[in-house]
Parts: sequence; structure tokens; C-alpha cells
Amino acid sequence: MAALPSVLIPLKIATDDHQRLNAKALVDAGAAEVILEDDLTVERLTAALEGVLADPARLAAMSAGARSVAIPDAAQRLADLVEAASRR
Repeated sequence: MAALPSVLIPLKIATDDHQRLNAKALVDAGAAEVILEDDLTVERLTAALEGVLADPARLAAMSAGARSVAIPDAAQRLADLVEAASRR
């Protein structure tokens, strides 16, 4: 799913707030918008989605931002690490 713009809602009870930190990395790259769980309403989510979907230039910029930080073979890399660890 690399190069797709995102509206992310990090789970606030995630260990060490890792979802918010991961989301911040995508925001910093221009690839995503974040709505914190406590701020989430139907209206807020609707406004965020409409804001992204109604602006082709913004979609293109967010896609470029996502592409800039994407690791297309991430699943394979993770599988390789798991396999290597299981051989130890």
C-alpha cells in the first residue's frame, strides 16, 4: 500500500504510544493527516477525508510523501528477520 495518502487514527492505548509516533513520521513526510482518538468525531473524520479527497494536488503531494518513506519490500524483510531469528 505504499504511496497512498492516509488519514490515521492512532490507538491511544498502544504500547509506548508507538502508533502516534509512527503516524507522526508519515505526517512529517507529508503523507498523512492524523486525528487523535480523543478528537475523533464523525464530523472531524468527514472533514479530514473531504479535505484530502477534494484536492487532487494535495492527494498527489501526499502520495509523493508516502512514496518517499515507503519500504516496498518491508514484508519480505520482516519475514527474513523472523526466519533468521528462528534458526538461532
